[in-house]
Amino acid sequence: HDNYTGTKTLALFLHSLHSGTTFASMGGSCESCHVVMPGTGEWALWDTVKYQILSGIISADASAGEFSFNQTTTIPRDDLFVMDWLYEANDYERYYAIQSGDIEGDPALFDSWEIVVTDLDGVSTTYLLTDLIANVPSKTALITMECIVNQPGAGLINNFEVTGLPIQDVLSYAGIGDEAKAVYVQNFVEGGLYPTAINLDWAEDHDILLGYEIDGQRLRVQDGFPVMLCSGGLHAGNFKKQVWTLTVSKDQAEMDHADTSATANGLVMNQGVFYTQEGQIIPLGEPYTFEGYAFGYGHEIASMEFSLDGGVTWASFATDGTSDQQWVYWYYTFTPQEPGAYVLYVRTISTDGLESIKPTTIMVNAK
Repeated sequence: HDNYTGTKTLALFLHSLHSGTTFASMGGSCESCHVVMPGTGEWALWDTVKYQILSGIISADASAGEFSFNQTTTIPRDDLFVMDWLYEANDYERYYAIQSGDIEGDPALFDSWEIVVTDLDGVSTTYLLTDLIANVPSKTALITMECIVNQPGAGLINNFEVTGLPIQDVLSYAGIGDEAKAVYVQNFVEGGLYPTAINLDWAEDHDILLGYEIDGQRLRVQDGFPVMLCSGGLHAGNFKKQVWTLTVSKDQAEMDHADTSATANGLVMNQGVFYTQEGQIIPLGEPYTFEGYAFGYGHEIASMEFSLDGGVTWASFATDGTSDQQWVYWYYTFTPQEPGAYVLYVRTISTDGLESIKPTTIMVNAK
């Protein structure tokens, strides 16, 4: 994206692939992906400017549309997206189980799973997960998990119902006092590389759960059976699978928010359109409803904005009272009055003034 000033690794990779004789022998050229902009002569990526160039697109007043939203729409357990980064031994073991079709965890493993809590003096105590469940009150919450590499309009996002143990209550049960300011959560790897840091004041305002059920069923292997750290308001990298150790610190931690992560590329406010297909034919003169999500990685969403004239004007709809740990699931209905193509632009604004770096766009044809 033009707003990103770092190394455009993917662009360099694709350009290197397309610079050789193999791509040329297939009839490929710069024009396969790019277009020369009329009037300026500058090259642009076709997919980012096509609606500025294509003729015949009808402009309409987006403020005439109807808007509603909720934060309770969920993705069922068996449809949740999963990304398994193969870094450590248990990642490969989990991947092998999934490829073998063994996605429901072994009940014996659930019953024997241990969690180790290490206090400020470095003293470690081991607890059975089942004992913690028996002694620490569980909580059921709705939490959104969005991948840090989810691009504008993409679908690497879930909102799901999880039952688990509030992490601050687990620490309290283990005798950890108020002197502890942060906890480092590690998965089932000796000397693992990537602990997740959670400040305990964040956990007071958000649901940070040791989740052991989704939709009332135990986790699947790909979700991190038997227990996964579910981190309300944070990106999916903070959802640690197969939680093993909790180590507290007297100092605040540098949490990996989306807007501080080196991999976030400034993509904090995001939105997408579900179910409608690009170029889909919709009935002329009848109401048509788009639906989708918006999420802000710990930033509350103040409004959703829609345009039907190429972004010249925007209709803003408030989303008052939303939580920053669940997506905003929105519906926008408009009635096409003329036959032809319409392009819906969607963007998101947070309560602290952040805006989507790129609107989501989708074209439909009324007929």
